[in-house]
Amino acid sequence: MASADALVAGSPHSLAWAVRLRDQSEAGCIGLVVIGPHHDDRLPELSYQFLPAYWGRGLALECTEAVLRHAFDSLSLPRLVSETQAANRASRRLLERLGMRKARTVERFGAAQIIYEIANPLSPVRP
Repeated sequence: MASADALVAGSPHSLAWAVRLRDQSEAGCIGLVVIGPHHDDRLPELSYQFLPAYWGRGLALECTEAVLRHAFDSLSLPRLVSETQAANRASRRLLERLGMRKARTVERFGAAQIIYEIANPLSPVRP
């Protein structure tokens, strides 16, 4: 429980959404979507985690799309990043389906990580 508390309370700049199915008889919380500081603290990060039993159902895409719209439309964030392991093809496909594009690759956590980025289409273009 301490790690969940740290995630939610660890930064005043974080927002977290617990994901539940509409049919609550199947499961309780099946995932988490967060907007919070990225490791490099340059831009906010969209991150997500779902229980493996719920992978491949389109739920992560549906939830992250909703949070991305909220980040741009309601929070007026100009840009967001997401970071995933280069080897995690499913996560990379999800980020690309959201409209994110590869910005750079870094070595972190003992593996190659790809940092994706997306600009808010409603924000003015900056040089």
